[in-house]
Amino acid sequence: MEDFIFRALLAAIGISIIAGSLGCFVIWKRMSYFSESISHSALLGVSLGLASGLGIHFGLVLVGAVFALLIVVLQERKFLSNDAILGIFSHIALSLGIVVLGLVGGANTDYFGFLFGDILSITNTDIVWVYSVLIVIASLLGFFWQRLLLLTLNEELAKAEG
Repeated sequence: MEDFIFRALLAAIGISIIAGSLGCFVIWKRMSYFSESISHSALLGVSLGLASGLGIHFGLVLVGAVFALLIVVLQERKFLSNDAILGIFSHIALSLGIVVLGLVGGANTDYFGFLFGDILSITNTDIVWVYSVLIVIASLLGFFWQRLLLLTLNEELAKAEG
């Protein structure tokens, strides 16, 4: 098997484990557009990572975490409906990402690669990132499983339990 196929397979397995384990909570909370909003914020993370010189991965993690936190805080305040909040954040992040990427990257930037990716171009560093995130998420899910499950299925009961 070619190296690039093997790396793509390793990355796909790691990503599917992450997506499957977190996807259950997203569906149970009826927040199916949450992941779309966070993925649109990834373009902003890429462009800010390139602009700052700190790297794409740092920008992705930072912007994704900030957007996820803002979305959750706004959803708890019941300021707007969940779909409205997700739609607003999704389009703000995508448009800001395109603008910043245009300012930073110029005309030679590969927008298609950033928007849709190419699993066959996975590097060893990317695989390390995927499995590092997998270990962190698996550890957090293992530690907080009962509380997360209770919070997801019945918020009032979770608040009463502490």
